[in-house]
Amino acid sequence: MYIIYMIGCLFSPSIVNEIGPKPILICSALCFAAFPLGFFFTNTYYYYFSQMLLGLGYALYYQGHGGYLTSHSSRKTIETNINIAWSVGCCW
Repeated sequence: MYIIYMIGCLFSPSIVNEIGPKPILICSALCFAAFPLGFFFTNTYYYYFSQMLLGLGYALYYQGHGGYLTSHSSRKTIETNINIAWSVGCCW
């Protein structure tokens, strides 16, 4: 997972720039959903594949979240919005 996350972090800014933050967030949600679905199967290969998707999903999520947050903020509200998003993220 972490190796794919590291590789995904190298390429995810370019992907977000080309596609946009909202479709990237949808793709990352699909990657997140693939891992719990794997518990319905007892297949080792699917488990490792879903771990790789989870790593890619995390990389896409963090880039997409930052892009979506900055696109909906002004210079005046960016610090407040980042602090609110960070606080909510720490509560979960």
